[in-house]
Amino acid sequence: MTTSCPRLLLCCLALTLAACDRGSNSAPNSNPAPASPFANARVKSVVRPKSESRNAVNERTASLQFFDIASERELEHVYDNGMRGTNLMVEATGGGAGWLDFDGDGHWGLYLNQGGDPAGEADQPLDQLFRNVDGKRFEAVTGAARIYEPRYAQGVAVGDFDSDGFDDIYVTNVGRNTLFHNNGDGHSMTSR
Repeated sequence: MTTSCPRLLLCCLALTLAACDRGSNSAPNSNPAPASPFANARVKSVVRPKSESRNAVNERTASLQFFDIASERELEHVYDNGMRGTNLMVEATGGGAGWLDFDGDGHWGLYLNQGGDPAGEADQPLDQLFRNVDGKRFEAVTGAARIYEPRYAQGVAVGDFDSDGFDDIYVTNVGRNTLFHNNGDGHSMTSR
C-alpha cells in the first residue's frame, strides 16, 4: 500500500513556492551563495490562554491558506512508507527532504527521500532529485545526476563536506547510508 505524507507534502509545497520565487540571477558558483529557501520563513508560536475556547483558536487559524502548486511546478513524488502490516518503527519515521543548489544556477533544487519495503531488496522505489528550472518548475534529474538510492531512506542532509563550493547530499537509510558527492559540473554526483 502506498501512502503519501500530507504534512510533509504541504511543507514541501510551501517551501517550493518560496524556493521558486527566491532564486538569484548570479552566475554559477559566484559569491555570495543564493539565499536559503528558509530565509524568509516565519515561525509564530501560538499559546492559547486557558480562557480562550477551541472555537476561537479555530477561527483565528481559519485564515491560513495552503495551495497545492506541485502540478503547476511539475513536481511529482509520492512517499511509500512501506506499511505492509509488520508495524516496523521505520514505517512511521522515514522520509525527508533536502533543498540544495546542486547545479550552481542560483535556484534551489529538491532532494526527496523514498521508503519502500524496509526488509526488501528488489523493486524498491527510488529517491528523487529535482532541478529547479528558472524558479518556475521542477525537472526530475535523478538519472542524469547519477543518483541511485534504492534503500529505505530515513533522512537527508545537505552540505559541502569537502569545502569545494558545491552542495553534497548525505542520505541516512535502514542499513548503509550514502554520500553523494557533487562533481561540480552542474549535473552529476558520485556515490561514496
